Amino acid sequence: MVNRELEWINDDIVLARLPGNPHPDFFTLVKVGTTIHVWYGDDTSKNAIHQVQDDEIEILGVVRWGTWEKRI
Repeated sequence: MVNRELEWINDDIVLARLPGNPHPDFFTLVKVGTTIHVWYGDDTSKNAIHQVQDDEIEILGVVRWGTWEKRI
């Protein structure tokens, strides 16, 4: 389930659209200062795949199912 009403917080997995890509995907986001660091899925063991500002990423919703549900 993707909750469109919930604001994301660090380490949430979201359905989002990155700049220049018309197709949404699932990403883990961590905001540090004014920069949002982006990882595919829930694998944050490597370097972030992308870094964006708030106005450069379209958040479609926060993931809420199974092991991808980070907070209760």
